[in-house]
Amino acid sequence: MRSVSLPDDVVMDILLRLPVKSLKRFKCLCRSWCSNFQEPDFVGEHYLTNAVRGANLRTIVKSVSLYDPLLYSSLPASLSRIVINFYLLSNQTMRVEETINIPTAVPTSSFPIEDMIGQCEGLILLCGINYFDPILLLNPATQELKTLPQSSVERPPDTNRVYFTALGLGYDCCTTDCKVVRFAVYSHYPEGYPSDQVELYTLSSNSWRPITNPFGPVVLRQSRFNIYLNGHCHWWLTQMPYEGEKILAFDMTQETFKAMELPSCSEFIFHWLEQEPELRVFCNYLAVFAHSRENMDCFEIWVMKEYGVMESWTKRLVIGPIAGLGGVRELLGMWKTGEWFFKTNERRLALFNPHTKSIKDLEIHHCPNARSGLMLSIFTESLFSLNGR
Repeated sequence: MRSVSLPDDVVMDILLRLPVKSLKRFKCLCRSWCSNFQEPDFVGEHYLTNAVRGANLRTIVKSVSLYDPLLYSSLPASLSRIVINFYLLSNQTMRVEETINIPTAVPTSSFPIEDMIGQCEGLILLCGINYFDPILLLNPATQELKTLPQSSVERPPDTNRVYFTALGLGYDCCTTDCKVVRFAVYSHYPEGYPSDQVELYTLSSNSWRPITNPFGPVVLRQSRFNIYLNGHCHWWLTQMPYEGEKILAFDMTQETFKAMELPSCSEFIFHWLEQEPELRVFCNYLAVFAHSRENMDCFEIWVMKEYGVMESWTKRLVIGPIAGLGGVRELLGMWKTGEWFFKTNERRLALFNPHTKSIKDLEIHHCPNARSGLMLSIFTESLFSLNGR
């Protein structure tokens, strides 16, 4: 039988559409493929091809089962250890398909890994309590893990306490570099020294350095979601002195900050007074998720239709009412089928179908007393290497 070979460009187009697990298997079939799969151009094009198509999406879930009484003395002694689980869900059943083994204790830190902040370019950002070390990057598709070094940024002398108020993960498309931003605040500092600092980690240098924040001391609302969009990381900001709620954006390429406005309409302000909405990314728009003022079992989603333009904020849709399983506590994200992941008031993970109004209990839950608890992130698979740069 005569063999038929496909043109190289057709073969490449097929490879760009395949999941990471298939590409890893194909490495041993062809030496040139193995080399291509490690090239930054292929890695970037593979990710972009699938991100644009909404293909090779996966869902990672973090849940906390128990706490260590040595770390949390106020909890009962019967809670003898901390158990933090990271799961990949099946795209077909939305049940646990695979457990990712991540050590919760890192030798260089006195804190365990506790928070999963979110994703960027297929990478997941993990950290300790309240953004303390350890900080780790995880590629769930390849299960590659990298512990970031402790910051070497010089602190003010005689500072006895450092607090971290925000963290963000982004990607510099010009240098193809992964970057992490962290905000530090000092409880005591000598006269003439700043009360806060911003530090930046770059994967290419594997080190931290201070960067300038032209807005001075700021208060950032803590969030467990990584808001990365259009090459910028975003945080909900309160300026000091108080100038109203804004969005602080950091350009990962230029390494500069800018402030953007939130909706100014009275309806949105009312929501802000009643509930604390969350900044998110929705359908490639900067978005705000908030409980509906008419029904606490409903969520409203506002989007900035034109990035950076305050007047373009629009109420996009209302999700719910979501009734059952003890009620809805937090909307976590939308799956490609249009169904919504949410956390119940009983700290269980569930899936809501807005068309049929049906609810599916995914049988994943976490400790009721957990400070960080259940977290979910939807990501596009990536070949991005954390340790081979």
